[in-house]
Amino acid sequence: MKFILPSNKTSKIALSFLVLGVFAIIVIFEGLCAETYNMPLYTVNHARTQPSAIGEVLGAYVEGRILAVAREQDFKWPGYLVRLARCESGLNPDALGDGEYRSRGLFQISAYFHPGVTDDCAFNVECSTRWTIDKINAGQQGLWTCDRLI
Repeated sequence: MKFILPSNKTSKIALSFLVLGVFAIIVIFEGLCAETYNMPLYTVNHARTQPSAIGEVLGAYVEGRILAVAREQDFKWPGYLVRLARCESGLNPDALGDGEYRSRGLFQISAYFHPGVTDDCAFNVECSTRWTIDKINAGQQGLWTCDRLI
């Protein structure tokens, strides 16, 4: 069986739109599945996070928010914050870690070890980034497993 590409310009444009349409349907379906079946857009696994197409767009937004908070706080290592969040949660502010320590959010803040951090803060990009900056500025970056991996 041979696949023959169209030879005229109109057919090539039509084929391009067809390919883009199929891609759009896949992306929309992925989002619907995530909403309907509560399937995550990311699979969290330290340093092996594989974002979906939608997850990449959300990840870029989250990265921008992290960098904005870092600028606002005059933080010296904004790139480190982004790498840490990418390693800990795949830049997913709704990430839930596994295990008894109930790690949650962008920076996987443990409810067990840090009970003073509310879920509202842990799952909020700006609040969790400020909390993380405070810990790092206090020399406590070793709290994160990913500190040793990035």
